[in-house]
Amino acid sequence: MKDKDEVIKHLKTCPIVQVACQQCKVSRATFYRWRSNDPKFRRSSDKALKSGCSFINDLAESQLISLIKDKNPTMIIYWLNHRHPAYSDQQLSLNRNEQRLILNAIIANDIKPAYQMLASNVVKGKISRQFFNSFSSIINRISKSNTDDNGNNKIDLLYKLFNKQKR
Repeated sequence: MKDKDEVIKHLKTCPIVQVACQQCKVSRATFYRWRSNDPKFRRSSDKALKSGCSFINDLAESQLISLIKDKNPTMIIYWLNHRHPAYSDQQLSLNRNEQRLILNAIIANDIKPAYQMLASNVVKGKISRQFFNSFSSIINRISKSNTDDNGNNKIDLLYKLFNKQKR
C-alpha cells in the first residue's frame, strides 16, 4: 500500500507515469496492474494525474507571465491571442491580390515579404493567428522546388489552403 501512496504522491507533482514509477522503483506494468485490479487506486491515480497536470499548467502559466513581464513579444502575442477576445483568432479575409503577392513571394523563394504581409494581416485582424501558424509551417517546408514529395504542386496546395480558410 505504501508503494501505491508514493506513486500517487509523485503523480501529483509530475503527471508522467513512467517518471513516477521510476522514482518509486515500481514498474509501469505494476502500476497498470494496480489500476486494473484496484478501483480505488484507479480513481486516486486519475485524480493525481489531473492534479499533476493542473500543477504543471500553473507552473507553465507562471513562466509565461514572467516572460511577458520581461517584455518578450512572442509571449505577449501568445497571451493576447489565447486570452483576449479582441486578439483571438478571426476568420481569414485576404483578397486575391494579397494572396497573389504572398504566393509570388514564395515562388520567388523570397519568404520574408510573405511573412511580413501575413504578420501585418494578423495585426489588422484580417487573418487568424492559427492560420498564420499553419501557413508559416507550410512556407518553411517550401524549397526552390514547386512540388512536394508526392509530386503535388505546392502552389496549388497553398491556393487550396487560402480558399479553405476563406469559407
